[in-house]
Amino acid sequence: AAGALTSLAWDDKIAAIIVAAGALPLMVELLSGCLDEGKANAAKALYNLMGDDDGIRVAAVEAGAILPLVELLGDSSDNSRAEAAGALTSLAWDDKIAAIIVAAGALPLMVELLSGCLDEGKANAAKALYNLMGDDDGIRVAAVEAGAILPLVELLGDSSDNSRAEAAGALTS
Repeated sequence: AAGALTSLAWDDKIAAIIVAAGALPLMVELLSGCLDEGKANAAKALYNLMGDDDGIRVAAVEAGAILPLVELLGDSSDNSRAEAAGALTSLAWDDKIAAIIVAAGALPLMVELLSGCLDEGKANAAKALYNLMGDDDGIRVAAVEAGAILPLVELLGDSSDNSRAEAAGALTS
């Protein structure tokens, strides 16, 4: 079901209907499930649902999405890790939420993902770091202390245009 909702959630009107139907807490629960595909689909569906909608972002936080998404960054499934980073990218646009994500321990896991196997995971991690750092000097320092600089610089030479672009963006923060 989460996979189907991932496809539907791209449309803002449909996303609002999905959220109103009570899907957010169920997706958050699925993030901690047993099946890798279910976890990855739930993270991707959350990303698609949140889009540019601050209200849905806040609702996702209130539903408890941050901690399971951060925990999913350390999952054994590269796809789940990549999708969790994508969802955190959307949440990290809000400075207060970014601080909560960092406090939950996301930075070292994001840095590790920068050197992962999947191009999508590397790009999502770089973009999430960019969004997390925003204008927050404290988060920038914490990212440097977590070791973000070297993998971001190495990512500039990656074969994926998207990964290179996101790494460049993160290094401008």
